[in-house]
Amino acid sequence: MKNLNIALTGLDAHYEQTSARHIAQSIKASSRYGKSKIIALNYALNTIHRIDGIPDKSVLITSPDIDENIFQEEMSRIIVNEGIDLILPTSCFEIPYFENLRKYCEDKKISVHIPCIYENYLSDPLKLYRLCYKHKIPCPQTFQIHNEWELRNLSFYFSYPMLLTDSRGYRKICYSFDEIAVNLRHLKQYKNNSVFLQYHIAGETYQAAVLLDQSSLMIGNVVAKDIIMAEDDHPWAAMTVTFPYLKKLIEDILFRMALHYTGPLEMTFKKNLTSQQIYLMEAKCRFPCWIHLATRAECNLAERYLDILFQEKFDPEMYYRPGVIMVRNMQDNVYSNKLLAQLLTKGEIYYEAL
Repeated sequence: MKNLNIALTGLDAHYEQTSARHIAQSIKASSRYGKSKIIALNYALNTIHRIDGIPDKSVLITSPDIDENIFQEEMSRIIVNEGIDLILPTSCFEIPYFENLRKYCEDKKISVHIPCIYENYLSDPLKLYRLCYKHKIPCPQTFQIHNEWELRNLSFYFSYPMLLTDSRGYRKICYSFDEIAVNLRHLKQYKNNSVFLQYHIAGETYQAAVLLDQSSLMIGNVVAKDIIMAEDDHPWAAMTVTFPYLKKLIEDILFRMALHYTGPLEMTFKKNLTSQQIYLMEAKCRFPCWIHLATRAECNLAERYLDILFQEKFDPEMYYRPGVIMVRNMQDNVYSNKLLAQLLTKGEIYYEAL
């Protein structure tokens, strides 16, 4: 058994849903890395729930989009003091900052493993659409919106509903121009935030968790079908399924993209029930937020990823059990008037976890 000190971001994420807790659960369930220490890197105070012993420790840091220099200085101290072996960022906006942190640590001779996140076309929905169009991969038309003037000019090409997303993980289905305009003004308040519009495809949603080895070959994949959808196409329940055609489609897409990348890949597909056409909606170099479902289906991709990073021997064959279901749940809580006022004014509640 290999004991590591692994730092994860995103355990306190409230703006976007991350894979942080699922990655931590999968690591703790591993026969090889189960005794590793999980350290949560938090940007907000007192927002971590310690569930099933995760995380082992929490550390407060300055968000890199507030002051990157302070962020790098604080992280370098934490890496040395906590003896961190591996840092896994899980939020979309963090990617460029942790690339810079990796270079900063190399210059300072600080030993830590920060996987190189290969973004390229996968970080930008517009570039992904252009790549898919070039290689004849079905993908809904995508627009990048910089301001309301540009939105008005492009509106002649819209066919409602439209899916509105941004680089921070926000997503909303909009049914009118005015609804898009209101949300655009809100999203543009965030620094360096890119906003995109995409034709919304109605139908069945499938998500794939893919793992690529050092030769950029697919060594593991788990396909889940969203069986209950919440508002704005957010999945509420998913089930692992076997879908041989989709697996072949994924292999074909990876071949056409010619990725030179080692690590996890999240891919989202929509199947139009009328035409039976399958569209690639999203592809990102990260684990999906349901990755522990794969572990419960007897395919621990997080464990295999650590094997690759630390050059451990492993069985190249990976299989998973179909029919395993994950359902999200909500919890009812009672709060004082003071906390209710905080919720109404700030949109969130900070409190001391028990």
